[in-house]
Amino acid sequence: MVSGVRQEDAYIAIQHLNKTEKYPIDKLCAKLHICRAAYYKWLNREPSAHQKTNEQLVEWIKELYEEQN
Repeated sequence: MVSGVRQEDAYIAIQHLNKTEKYPIDKLCAKLHICRAAYYKWLNREPSAHQKTNEQLVEWIKELYEEQN
């Protein structure tokens, strides 16, 4: 987990199932015991400086790995 967001896997699953299978967000949130407001807060968040740094590091590591293979 690069972002440091708790339950990010659940948020991503909700987002995916809503987009691909058209399941209602309120029912997905209820099934995963996640407050709908928390999901929307995650959905509309701005990445922190720390998260942006981590994401850049991940990209550099991927590039270095691909160069070495």
